[in-house]
Amino acid sequence: MHTKHYSRTIFTISIAAYLVLDHVGLTKAASEVSNYDFWPSNILGKRAMQLVRDHLSRRQERKKSRSSKQICYDMVGCFPIPRSSYSPLMKSPQSPDTVDTKFLVMTRQNRSDLILIKYGDRHVSMANSNFKPELPTKIIIHGFKGSGHDKVAKLLGNALLDLEDANVIFVDWEKGAAGPGYALAAANTQLIGRQLAILITDMVALNGDPARIHMIGFSLGAHVAGFAGKALKLLDIRVGRITGLDPASPLFRQMLSASLLSLSADDAAFVDVVHTDGARIWSEGFGLFNPIGDVDYFPNGGLDQPGCEQVRGSVIVSRFEGTMNSSVVCNHLRALQFFLESLKAVSDPDACQFTAFPCHTGWSMFQRGECFPTNCTDSNCVTMGFAASQSKLRGPLYLTTRDSSPFCGKGCYSLISY
Repeated sequence: MHTKHYSRTIFTISIAAYLVLDHVGLTKAASEVSNYDFWPSNILGKRAMQLVRDHLSRRQERKKSRSSKQICYDMVGCFPIPRSSYSPLMKSPQSPDTVDTKFLVMTRQNRSDLILIKYGDRHVSMANSNFKPELPTKIIIHGFKGSGHDKVAKLLGNALLDLEDANVIFVDWEKGAAGPGYALAAANTQLIGRQLAILITDMVALNGDPARIHMIGFSLGAHVAGFAGKALKLLDIRVGRITGLDPASPLFRQMLSASLLSLSADDAAFVDVVHTDGARIWSEGFGLFNPIGDVDYFPNGGLDQPGCEQVRGSVIVSRFEGTMNSSVVCNHLRALQFFLESLKAVSDPDACQFTAFPCHTGWSMFQRGECFPTNCTDSNCVTMGFAASQSKLRGPLYLTTRDSSPFCGKGCYSLISY
């Protein structure tokens, strides 16, 4: 009887202690276990305290073991392997061999025949290409289901070369961006970002100036640029500029445990972002709605673009259809179209400019005409697009556009009185 009473007492005290531990959590539990005022001052209390210490130690070891599970690849390093039961949306990046990322160089000397270069080959392929480290470098990164050979990518590359003599590099991660699901493509942005960071270190090794590197990423490509910038920061390398063209929202909203790190203002010396399909709720649009850069442009409020069919729940619709047709992604693609059009206006002083304005009270007040300045100066009017780096303004900026190309239009403020 005495032995049964002894065991039952220890069990009762231990169960009470476990409930306390589960309530206060592991961090506070460690201090509580060491607090002798918490326990009865007899041998039963000491025994229970030891049981709980052993239990706490085992839990911490299991947690450490789970968090230390990683998948590692040569040169690019390791990535965590998520627990599918804890975060079913989280995936690990595929292997570099599976993704098969290609970096293609275009210059004024080879606009049609792109040259393949590799990262981590002691910059041999780069040195043997048309890449010139003394020139500025523009890096174009496509998004989900895209390709480095897309027509719009080539249009963008040629437009950049029309403006200045430069190196244009296309990041072709078509296989990694294909999925088969979006979550896997989103996970692959981490891998592609690190591969791109290694390529940029090769440029720097050839005396390329990181301050003259401009990464331009559309949708998931914006986050690839962000991951590259984050990796380079660890090496004390900071690229000059990242332009995020409607950075993808799903799995990057920082609202779920499964969220990946999004592009941020810390990823380059200057980060400008164009929002055209913002998602205030997760199912509403493909792009991030909240400001994430040094300067964030919200044409037409960053949501519904004129000339696009407004598909409610576009993320859900695209999932159910099994594809992304032009009507579903129309708002999303506008960011890319606006940026491409802005390039054509740089060399023409008489061309229409995407002029944007600050409005601290937000888009609704901007629509009411509360934020139009009487005189346009550098402190209250800036240009969206390629020329954004010349802006001194920071924070959210607003503008309106036309419903078809050319999208730029000269806005006016009219006061109607009765």
